[in-house]
Amino acid sequence: MPAELVVEVAARVRETARIMATSQHTDELIHWAEESKVQGPVSPDLPPWRVLIVDDDQDVHQATEFALKHQLIQGRALHFLNAHSAAEAQHLLRQEPDIAVVLLDVVMESEHAGLELVRTIREELGLEAVRIVLRTGQPGYAPEMEAIRDYDINDYKTKTELTRNRLYSVLTTAIRSYRQIQALNSQRAGLSQLAESSNRLLQQDTLEAFFQQTVTEAASLFASPLQAALCARASPPVNGEPPRLLAATPGLLAATDGSFSTLPGNVREPLQACLSQRSHQQKTDTLALYVRGPESAPLGLLVQAEQALTRDQLNLLHLFAAQVATCFENLTLLKRLRRSAFTDPLLDIPNRSSLIVSINEKARQDGLEGWVLALLDIDQFAVVNHVLGYRTGDQLLHAVARRLQQQFPAPALVARLGSDTFGLLGPKEHISLPTLQRCFRNAFNVNEQAHRLSASFGLVRLDGVAGQGEEALRSAHIALKRVQERDRGQGLYYHETMASEIRSRVSLVEELRKAMADNRLCLTYQPQLSLISGRPIGVEALIRWPGEHGDPIPPSVFIPLAEKAGLIIELGEWVLREACHAQRELAAAGHGDLRMGVNVSVKQFEHPDFIAMLDRVLSDTGIDPAHLELEITESVAALDPERLTQLLTNLKARGLSLAIDDFGTGFSSLSYLHRLPIDRLKVDRSFIQQLGQDGDRGEIARVVISLGKTLQLVLIAEGVERANQAEFLRELGCDEVQGFYFARPMKRAHLQHWLQEHPLGVSH
Repeated sequence: MPAELVVEVAARVRETARIMATSQHTDELIHWAEESKVQGPVSPDLPPWRVLIVDDDQDVHQATEFALKHQLIQGRALHFLNAHSAAEAQHLLRQEPDIAVVLLDVVMESEHAGLELVRTIREELGLEAVRIVLRTGQPGYAPEMEAIRDYDINDYKTKTELTRNRLYSVLTTAIRSYRQIQALNSQRAGLSQLAESSNRLLQQDTLEAFFQQTVTEAASLFASPLQAALCARASPPVNGEPPRLLAATPGLLAATDGSFSTLPGNVREPLQACLSQRSHQQKTDTLALYVRGPESAPLGLLVQAEQALTRDQLNLLHLFAAQVATCFENLTLLKRLRRSAFTDPLLDIPNRSSLIVSINEKARQDGLEGWVLALLDIDQFAVVNHVLGYRTGDQLLHAVARRLQQQFPAPALVARLGSDTFGLLGPKEHISLPTLQRCFRNAFNVNEQAHRLSASFGLVRLDGVAGQGEEALRSAHIALKRVQERDRGQGLYYHETMASEIRSRVSLVEELRKAMADNRLCLTYQPQLSLISGRPIGVEALIRWPGEHGDPIPPSVFIPLAEKAGLIIELGEWVLREACHAQRELAAAGHGDLRMGVNVSVKQFEHPDFIAMLDRVLSDTGIDPAHLELEITESVAALDPERLTQLLTNLKARGLSLAIDDFGTGFSSLSYLHRLPIDRLKVDRSFIQQLGQDGDRGEIARVVISLGKTLQLVLIAEGVERANQAEFLRELGCDEVQGFYFARPMKRAHLQHWLQEHPLGVSH
């Protein structure tokens, strides 16, 4: 059969000679000269298409090569490889790269050798791009429909139908398909490489590292290495200064002194044009890419190849430039976000997060032994802001930060943790309580005015802290809070007992929440008597907490906890409601003239819903407000005078009576108290308990009672436990008494029995 193809080719040669001589006929199948004219010029820079002929007949090899000799397909010549068996073809395919088309005979060393080679090419060798044209001289061995259906081939032809032009057409179609697949694979690989490159670019922590990585990625985009350089120009240029060379591959960098002006001309000039014209500059083997940076900071990226850049390579480089621009913008954004996350915006110093990271890094690198963390909180800084204004307050914070940085330079770190709280990290030789206090000995000058500030300090030795940053900060904060509770302006080092006390306090708060939810709190009532008649004239409601294990927890312990934990509002309403129910029950039992005294904390008074809550309780319980007395402490004097006066006036308008509890222990002025609508003063038990002991003649009690009389208020003494105390108070003109000498606090049912048994009071 191959001989037939040779005969056909020879016949066509003779026919061509006849046609060329006579020029009378045109036949597309054999008009070779005209076909060669439309091929276009050969591109010297592009390699030929590699075609593998697999056939056990040498004549087929010669005839195929002769038929396609000097033919061009898409501007590229053809280069033929030859194999005379499936085994030889398989060996060639393993060794030779970039074979575009395989012209494959079906029947060779066996009747299905060609078909088996197809499976080997696709499945074993994994050559998906190479196009396979199956040729057979014995169609019965491989029917066309079944071969195309069952085997991954691209065309099926019998040798008799493969005339020269049809062979050319089949090969052109196969090569075009091969090129498209190669382009798709190249694009897919390029996009995958760009994705990996983008990830590596975004992993860089600094701009310097990002620029160097950009050059590295650009130089490794293709199989053959590239030279690359990256430069930047200020926008607009400053004083005609040349662009700055940011990074370059070693080959280019070796030819410079690190400056843009010393780059080779074939690199410098395209980059200069790229930046000045704000556009890509392309030459045969060089491409200068314009990369628009964030905030109008343009970059120029040059890549230089050993040979001409293909269209696919140029497209990939353009995509890479866009990727660099996006990554550059993202990195700049991340840098701003990182600065925002770790820098205080007002003072431009490290913030809390930065301090924690610094502690953790120090612990990981060198250990924390011998290092100290200190927190300082400016005392009464809210008052400074209120009196001087926030602008002056901010300037004072700047002054404090500058002084701390001057006093504690590197390796110490100064950070701002809150509005007026600073953190300091450094060696214990530098950071100590005396060195911290020394920072506040001199006034801070702002706007030519001297401002004296004091601060409280909490310190922790980091080698004694089990955790790292968060734990160290928590420990220092515990010490700081302890100072603020006891003695502002001083400092304490953290100790483990402080943490255990905090844990106990937190545990007690949780127990209190549970006790309130389970209704395990209760009220007791202590009678109040007239010193003149001895008759009961009222009772005071006192809250009690039996404790989960039967041990009573004193109000002096859990009431402050309730105030700090935000439970006092709910607890106060419960106490008021229970006391009003008790008063109504007493009234129903014939004791309606007794007043009910209920303690109200400053936190309750400050709450905007206090009056509304009181009205709800009065309405729900239905008691006469004249039989209710609210007891407040002198600390309410710290409230805004205008608001306090209005609040107390509203209470009096409802018919309530008001009493100042623990009178004599506060800091309120008498003139201020005199202006308030108060009915009664309760003399603190600390003054009463001293009466008759160690020669005490009651001078303090005498003065306190005299002051109350001067204010024309009713006086009631608390904590009367002995007869001589009661007698002395009677002589001083005290009006009413309350204490163990007369009656202990008792539950509601016991109170009714006591009132029935002592209608005229207690006789001694």
